[in-house]
Amino acid sequence: MIYVNGELVPKSEAKISVFDEGVTHGWAVYEGIRVYDGRIVELDAHVKRLYASAKGAGIKIPLSPSEFREAVIETVRANGYRGCHLAPWVGYGELGGEPSVVIRIREVGTRMGEPLTAVVTSVRRAAPDSIPAQIKTNSRLDLMLAKVEAQVAGADYAIMLDHAGYVAEASLANLMIVKDDVVYTPCATSALEGVTRNLLLCLLPMNGVEACEGNFTLQDLWTADEAFICGTGAEIRPITKVDGRTVGDGDTGPVTQRAIKLYETYVRENGEKIRY
Repeated sequence: MIYVNGELVPKSEAKISVFDEGVTHGWAVYEGIRVYDGRIVELDAHVKRLYASAKGAGIKIPLSPSEFREAVIETVRANGYRGCHLAPWVGYGELGGEPSVVIRIREVGTRMGEPLTAVVTSVRRAAPDSIPAQIKTNSRLDLMLAKVEAQVAGADYAIMLDHAGYVAEASLANLMIVKDDVVYTPCATSALEGVTRNLLLCLLPMNGVEACEGNFTLQDLWTADEAFICGTGAEIRPITKVDGRTVGDGDTGPVTQRAIKLYETYVRENGEKIRY
């Protein structure tokens, strides 16, 4: 069952106008929200970011944040999924009309901790004076082009640089590296300010692991002791190779393992329990 403009309808009936500016010009914002074992992760943070994205994109969401929050929970309840990924989407609507609100949902398992490979792509992340990375917009062509380049190279993920040549983020995921037991992640200027990223930046220092934001180079990435992606949909997964270079010893490092355990514990203890 998919939420479409105030109604829950079967997937086959989930339709919006082909004239919606979100469809024709990518004028839309969205979120990715995760449910593990009947517990929804950081719902308030996701709703807050959705409304901030919409404000930046000039889209007025026709629901209050509390109404949107309840719509997300009702969508999970209607499907009965205990493990799923939701993708709320708000398109500008037809010119002169109302915005479209859709909440997609699909049942998924977990790939937490599964190792992956990555390549640095030629496609640069949009500059902050072009399309601000803080707006989680439906216009993701730069990330999709990077993803295609990675697929052609036989890698799982693309790593993108910013306009100045610093490491920005992975395709549809944030990136973290570990050097001398310190975790580094790119500043949220040409990278999305991810909910999972922000959560780890809090959880790690609270548990004795130094973590900070800052610019770092390809050399820093290539010579890192560990590297991993993080994101609501991507989860936390170690990168074992970048551009054919083995990261660390080629296995899941101790800091990455710690991050995974902290995140899983947080979900169990702090994830909002859904009453089905």
